[in-house]
Amino acid sequence: MLNYLHVKNIALLRDVEMNFDEGLCVLSGETGAGKSILLHAILLALGARTDTGLIRTGADEASVELILQANEPETLDELQKLGIETEEGQIVLQRKIAEKKSIAKINGETVPASLLRKAASLFIDLYGQREHESLLDENNHLKALDAYGSTKIDEALSKYRTAYDAYREKKEEIQKLGTDDEERKRRIDYLTYTVREIENAHLKPGEEETLKEKRLRFMKAEELSKSLKEAEGYLSQNAQEALSGAVSALKKAAETDKEIETIFRTLVDADAIVRDAESEIEERIAALPSEEEEAGRIEERLDEIQRLRRKYGGSAEEILASLNQYRSELDELRRLDANKEQLYQELEERKEALKEAGRSLHLCRSEAAVRFDRDMTAALSELRFLSVVFRTEVTETNRFTRNGADTVVFYISMNPGETPKPLSQIASGGELSRIMLALKTLSSQKGSEKDKTFIFDEIDTGISGSTALAVARRLMRAAEDRQVLLVSHLPQIVAMADHNYLIEKNVYENETVTAVRELSEEESLSEIARLLGTGEMTDAALRNAKELRSAVKG
Repeated sequence: MLNYLHVKNIALLRDVEMNFDEGLCVLSGETGAGKSILLHAILLALGARTDTGLIRTGADEASVELILQANEPETLDELQKLGIETEEGQIVLQRKIAEKKSIAKINGETVPASLLRKAASLFIDLYGQREHESLLDENNHLKALDAYGSTKIDEALSKYRTAYDAYREKKEEIQKLGTDDEERKRRIDYLTYTVREIENAHLKPGEEETLKEKRLRFMKAEELSKSLKEAEGYLSQNAQEALSGAVSALKKAAETDKEIETIFRTLVDADAIVRDAESEIEERIAALPSEEEEAGRIEERLDEIQRLRRKYGGSAEEILASLNQYRSELDELRRLDANKEQLYQELEERKEALKEAGRSLHLCRSEAAVRFDRDMTAALSELRFLSVVFRTEVTETNRFTRNGADTVVFYISMNPGETPKPLSQIASGGELSRIMLALKTLSSQKGSEKDKTFIFDEIDTGISGSTALAVARRLMRAAEDRQVLLVSHLPQIVAMADHNYLIEKNVYENETVTAVRELSEEESLSEIARLLGTGEMTDAALRNAKELRSAVKG
């Protein structure tokens, strides 16, 4: 339900705020006051294509904000599926347009316009001339019948779609086999080679980085070798000879002098340390050639990894992930190839299940069509379609879609003795608007539908008198369990409203401004009197307005 509307700088609507209640809300006013602009503003908030021509002259941007109320669990569930949170069932839709950009927001967060449209569709159905003409498209007739059929058709359609998805899944599985056996074999050969090549490479995550570190170390091996050999030369030529001579010279003296013995022991230890160091240097030098060979192997391994990266793309981790996909596809192709006959048998079984579900859905629709024709005929009769005959033709076909295998076409005759013909061939614009009204008031009574606001534009085009009164009563009936909002010029419809709003245009300091305000009971009577065309606001004019309001309400 629509709770609140705020429009800013859209054409004549400089700054308009409106609060709405449940029931039938009717907007009226002088011709050219800006009623259509108000509906354009609402359309923007519903995600319609932006039109910068709507921005008020002198303003940089325009905006519209709606606060919508969800009361039914079904609506709240759908919002949750869209990832939209509510506060006590309320959500806020906002749309801003400027010369070069458009911003959509839900609850203050910027969202794609597509999400704005999906959220808005849960709350508002707007019916203008374009929507009325959608009845001319026979593809929409099936949707209308399904909406009327409600729970029973929903259940049959759900079972049908389960069978349809199962059939499509198996069909796609078979299509992977392809119609060209040679192409499939080539694919198997390619995947076999690819899997083998990657497996034989024995790639490991992080291996490339480790190898690069080793390569960097080996690049310094020549400098290391030079340093080690130079150190070895010094030790072998000078240090060892000097230490050995010193030890020999002090050996006898150390036997008789404790202080010299300490020096002697230090020299013996130093001699041993130098010999150990020389030995370790020799071992390190001996090991250098083998490490140089390993450096060559590292270069070969890095070249192999780079080649695989160029061929299959990405890091080792990504190549290994691709390997799993290649294995899976290869296993699937081999399995499909081996079980081809079994798959075709399973497909045939699922096709039979789909046909059976389609027949059950067709039966539900055919049964609903009988009730739908009866109720539509009655509703259209109330709307002054005299001697009307309405018929829904449900035809079962062999073409299965996600919505079944049926085609649905509405036929109508509006004159005695005439054979019903397709609705698209004979209905005028004004007639279409009344047919749409009848259709929507017969629509599904699902919980989520009760949260929807019906907005009608041009519903009173080309009607007057008793027909206008009939339309008003139908609108009032539609507003019994939902909010209905419309623009009207007819006193019969204005008199039927639960809430009357006046749209009026004024000029302030050479600036044209349209304002909207809710009318009191006394003001509503004055507006009805104006629409009755009684001229001056006399006591007699007001009595006529009161009588009309009493008559239509009764």
